Amino acid sequence: MLVPKGLRTLVGPRHPVGLGPIGSCPALLQDYTIAMKPATPQTRATPMKRIFAMLIAVLLSQAPLFAQAPTAGLGDLRAPSVGKAAPVAGGVSGFETGFTEEELGQIYVIADLIAQYYVDPVDRKELMYGALEGMARKLDPHSQFFDPKAFKEFQDQLNGSFSGIGAGMKKKEKGEGLGIAYTLPGSPAEKAGLKPGDVIVAVDGTDIRPLPQEEATRRIRGAEGAPVKLDLSRDGKTLEVTLVRGKVQTANAFSRMYPGGVGYIYFESFREDSHLTVLGEARKLKGQGMRSLIIDVRNNGGGSLQSVVNLSAAFLEKGMGIVSTKNRKGDDRAWKAPSTGELANTPATLLVNGYSASASEILAGALQDNKKAVVVGSRTYGKGSAQIVIPFKDGSALKLTVDRWYAPSGRSIQKDASGVGGITPDIEVKADEEVEAKAMGQIARELNRMPVETPVPDPALSKALELFGVK
Repeated sequence: MLVPKGLRTLVGPRHPVGLGPIGSCPALLQDYTIAMKPATPQTRATPMKRIFAMLIAVLLSQAPLFAQAPTAGLGDLRAPSVGKAAPVAGGVSGFETGFTEEELGQIYVIADLIAQYYVDPVDRKELMYGALEGMARKLDPHSQFFDPKAFKEFQDQLNGSFSGIGAGMKKKEKGEGLGIAYTLPGSPAEKAGLKPGDVIVAVDGTDIRPLPQEEATRRIRGAEGAPVKLDLSRDGKTLEVTLVRGKVQTANAFSRMYPGGVGYIYFESFREDSHLTVLGEARKLKGQGMRSLIIDVRNNGGGSLQSVVNLSAAFLEKGMGIVSTKNRKGDDRAWKAPSTGELANTPATLLVNGYSASASEILAGALQDNKKAVVVGSRTYGKGSAQIVIPFKDGSALKLTVDRWYAPSGRSIQKDASGVGGITPDIEVKADEEVEAKAMGQIARELNRMPVETPVPDPALSKALELFGVK
């Protein structure tokens, strides 16, 4: 039996376009497996199912196989080593697709008709990739099939380096465009006159409003030096702007010290090593006399489960719950602090907003449920699902939602059909969208070591400082 294993990610709703990997990070984590079911006499006897199974087998035979290794507690959560790809043999007819023979026949006939009669020559590989992209798109906003080019861009984003326009994007709801939260100084976006409040509705002539956020942002990214045409909505008018993409390498965290020994740490995503980066900043602040700490995960769309588990544990006492997950079969796993963390006795406040998602919400849920931090700001996004990423030898990959996750109290923060979900702050701070966008834009500049303009109001941060006696 083949058991390909995935690289697990927690991917949030907000992806930067040329700014940084907000919302996605590498997650070399749990040993989740996807196993083929054994063949049955019925499937062996079905020619059309065999045909479809062979098509799937061609793709899976190119997939790197991950060696099976158990993971326990909060020890080494890295992915096991990658084994050599092996061809599928002897069990192809055992794939259970869930499709009827009639449905499989329709797929086969349509593919054959396109190949024979479409007016222009067809690239069969591109046709297959398009079909797989459509299949994944029908599942949920976070499942996605990447062709080789798209997967390379996804990996670059995980590493914090890629080409884009230098703008941070707001979360995208279904049927809406991509709203610009801020632009970076000197970026292609700023040079072209883009500003907070603009909404991108089309990229190179393609309407992006029906697309999931990840696909919409991917269309804006591209090769350094390559042009991209954007249709914008601004104050009820439509504008057309052409930009030239530029290379962006982003930092991930910075810290400040306020009067009274109040430390402040901002970080934009949960990369694989973000817990080490944040703890390093905390130790630096302790050396400067820090007595209390503000952690800022506003606009942090999530990332590595390993990273958020380890960072959460740093604030907790031994045995306190961090997060649990459950799959469609009801199998569950739970993570707890293995020992009392180095920040467990440090008074803390956590800043969140509507763009704090996934791993950020795990941190918020763990600290809130265990009463280890006061959560301040606005309701978080509400992404309570986890994905695995399964790479294939041809450079393509599938990102698939496999779990729901739950806070220590057992609550799910997954946004429901009515749009309600997320972590509700202990202290809610309602800020004007434009005011918050300017504040986060200034934080982004400081993060990327760029000149900071005259300080702008930041109501949520002011409230957090007020809790520690700083006016």
